[in-house]
Amino acid sequence: MQRLLQPYQIAIPFAPFIAERFPTDRVEARRLMPHLMSTIKSVCLLRQYQKRPENGVLVADGEDYRLSLKLITPTLRRLSDAADANVLRVLAERGFIVETQEGRGNRPAKFKLAPGAPEPDAASDLGGLPTPAEIPDQGGAV
Repeated sequence: MQRLLQPYQIAIPFAPFIAERFPTDRVEARRLMPHLMSTIKSVCLLRQYQKRPENGVLVADGEDYRLSLKLITPTLRRLSDAADANVLRVLAERGFIVETQEGRGNRPAKFKLAPGAPEPDAASDLGGLPTPAEIPDQGGAV
């Protein structure tokens, strides 16, 4: 399959839009931006037969971003969970669980699912990044 791929430059016109929304509060998150851009470029290159190059340049689109997010979302989740050492605390803060018994000594705390817990929101897994539907079709970054 690699032999079928042609070398192209990849333009990501919505890169500035993503950069504005990208979380910068943690070093790990800042390191993820180049990873996300590389993933978008890779997906765009793999989809080259579904696009028309313009002067030797393939332009990434919302579908490339959507597929890239699907690939990178587990990494985004790990980063957001790593920010809080206690995952149970994060779930409690987000209203998914409630503490039923406080932990003491070597006795762990007990939790249960919260009544009326909110539905998990796919956009919340993106750590503040725009959803594919929010990506504009204008701009220009290579």
